[in-house]
Amino acid sequence: MTKYSSTPDMKGTLQQAVARIIEALAQKQAMICRTLDTSRRLMSGVNDYEC
Repeated sequence: MTKYSSTPDMKGTLQQAVARIIEALAQKQAMICRTLDTSRRLMSGVNDYEC
């Protein structure tokens, strides 16, 4: 066990950093989903393309 793992401040800071990373990833995932949906809609009208 390191000296940092036992301090509450460090644990809280780490949890906040992880929460920010997870939120950023969720936002990126939503952006990718919107982009894919838009691409599917655009391609559905081109040469009878179907997903």
